[in-house]
Amino acid sequence: MNFSGFVRKTLVPFTLSDGTYIPSRTNFEVPVYAMSRDPQICPGPNPDIFDGYRFYNARKQSESEANGHQLVTVTSYTMWFGYGHHACPGRFFASYKMKLMLANILLKYDVKFPDGEMERYKNIEFETNNFPDPSKVLMFKRRGGEGA
Repeated sequence: MNFSGFVRKTLVPFTLSDGTYIPSRTNFEVPVYAMSRDPQICPGPNPDIFDGYRFYNARKQSESEANGHQLVTVTSYTMWFGYGHHACPGRFFASYKMKLMLANILLKYDVKFPDGEMERYKNIEFETNNFPDPSKVLMFKRRGGEGA
């Protein structure tokens, strides 16, 4: 995961509505990770506490929200896949692929930490990136029986 979400570079100079001048060839980043942790933006009471039903419940709030808060939804505050006409066209495929992989693991495998481990491993944070520690171990055991 990238903390910044996406990085852009201006090709021509321009001035923002508040008067801020941005010269050409300026790199800028959008802090998508921080935005997703903002209680004013993220649905639910506390964005830092896992809630598996957070976005499901947000979609149930009103009829106007029924199609919002999807993994592939692209808005000015959920830019994991970019925004506007530069949004990733493969986000739908990526979403389905992630869901299929997770479903396959949940249906066919028992997963656990090595003996004695009870807490989730800490992620590695490097520059604008945040990812699982590849040196850590998770144990997978294929289940027997039907569908295995």
